[in-house]
Amino acid sequence: LKSFTIKSIKKRMVWCAASTHSGEEQICLEIHKTLLNKFNNLLLVIIPRHLNRVNEITSICQNLNLKFQIFSENDEKIIKRNTQVLVVNSFGQLQKYFNYCKKVFIGKSLLPKFNNSGGQNPLEAVYCGCKVYHGPYVSNFDEIYKYLNLKNISAEVKDSQELLKKLSLDFINKGSKNNNGYKEIESYGTKILSSSIKEILKLEK
Repeated sequence: LKSFTIKSIKKRMVWCAASTHSGEEQICLEIHKTLLNKFNNLLLVIIPRHLNRVNEITSICQNLNLKFQIFSENDEKIIKRNTQVLVVNSFGQLQKYFNYCKKVFIGKSLLPKFNNSGGQNPLEAVYCGCKVYHGPYVSNFDEIYKYLNLKNISAEVKDSQELLKKLSLDFINKGSKNNNGYKEIESYGTKILSSSIKEILKLEK
């Protein structure tokens, strides 16, 4: 699976919606449908926080007439040429996809219902050299996001329209190539992971 996945993703313009919660996939899929009008080689990789919601996500894809594939850990199939959305249905896959999805939206952050409990760990994406987007509700990782935003490693978006705009500009400016130039991000990610992993694990319990 790894070689097929890497070979396929490298040929696509790709972004990722990771650790998403109910309501956020609808937003991301609507954004993706709009982006496809500009970038017809675009692929969205969705990695939901809870895998029992995969059927819910694929139903949204069907309602929006988006071509999707479900990828489980032991699948041996390649990503089809006409696939527009890849729904990951297995644990422990974030880093593999972050290595090739350099534009990542981190979920549990965009909806008001997360006002007092929002935010998911962005550090794995940062460590892999990704530009991270997140909503305004990130209280669980507030200090980390403030620093990342200050360094232009991550960016806050207040709503779906702002996320759409930032992603569109990002694809226009960087084209279809995966950008491995976030050396500062990788350096900072290494430092944070080594110094604060215990605190992060506590937050996620």
